[in-house]
Amino acid sequence: MPADRHVEAEYLKVLVFEDEVQVRLRVEGVGRTSITYAWDIAKAGDFWVRAALM
Repeated sequence: MPADRHVEAEYLKVLVFEDEVQVRLRVEGVGRTSITYAWDIAKAGDFWVRAALM
């Protein structure tokens, strides 16, 4: 049985198909039995989406 996961995303602006974006993925935290990843999606230097997987 897979472990429980929690995903959060904050959509700051609307993206459309074929927009060129930059995705930044990072490890935000490491626990004894867990890891948290966070990522941002940016376009033209502005953040459009901020998200995390816990």
